[in-house]
Amino acid sequence: MIEYSKLAQPFPAEDVEWLIAVTSKTEKGDMIGLAVPYVRKDAIIDRLDSTVGVENWQDEYQCIPVSTYHEKEKTAVPDTCFTCKISIYSDLHGQFISRCDGAGSSDIEPLKGGYTAAFKRAASKWGVGRYLGEIGGRWVFIEKKGNSYKIIDTQLSELTRYYEESLQAIQYEKEHKQQEQRPSAPAPGCYEVRGSQVLKQGNSYLTKVLLLDSNGGELTGFIPGQASCRTGQIIRANVVQKKTRSGGSYNSVTLLPEAA
Repeated sequence: MIEYSKLAQPFPAEDVEWLIAVTSKTEKGDMIGLAVPYVRKDAIIDRLDSTVGVENWQDEYQCIPVSTYHEKEKTAVPDTCFTCKISIYSDLHGQFISRCDGAGSSDIEPLKGGYTAAFKRAASKWGVGRYLGEIGGRWVFIEKKGNSYKIIDTQLSELTRYYEESLQAIQYEKEHKQQEQRPSAPAPGCYEVRGSQVLKQGNSYLTKVLLLDSNGGELTGFIPGQASCRTGQIIRANVVQKKTRSGGSYNSVTLLPEAA
């Protein structure tokens, strides 16, 4: 049986690369780009090997000549479309089941880039890396490299932090909606709000809070929705640590009414 849930599990940050989708300039003239996350091809191959077995999946490619219309030149120019079909053997059906997708050539290494992009898109149809669409992109500072741009090294740690926090928020939102588990609530505590930030995930919101407990310890947690928490405010809340599918953990915060 094809274990779709294992194929769709999030990847660790080291298996994710960031590509520049759009470039722009700040008012000060600094170059910035919208960095979009993608799973590395070898990480996808490892996921398929470990989940369905090396002998139970295969990939096939096609290179199709096409024409692309350039609005600026008002003419059609030759181009190439690459397709990839990933087939996985199903014990239930006794045969390989295939899913296919395609991509155009890339600006860097057009042939290799086109095949790689098509492979990643086909893998997404099996659920591999599909969650990245919920994370979206993030604007970062970039610098010129040849005919393209690269992310400034100092921005990479910020992207890693953004990715990991987004994973936590996505996992929290899924658990909150599906109510997969209802652990017994500990005794409520009083916390001082040290900071808060509203995060948007698709059509919903989460509020990330930095809290100080009665022993002087700091913790970061997530509250569903757009919570009104002011810095310095004292709140009553239940804080429960939960596990993410990727093996990490986060603090789920439930606000309680103030005592009468």
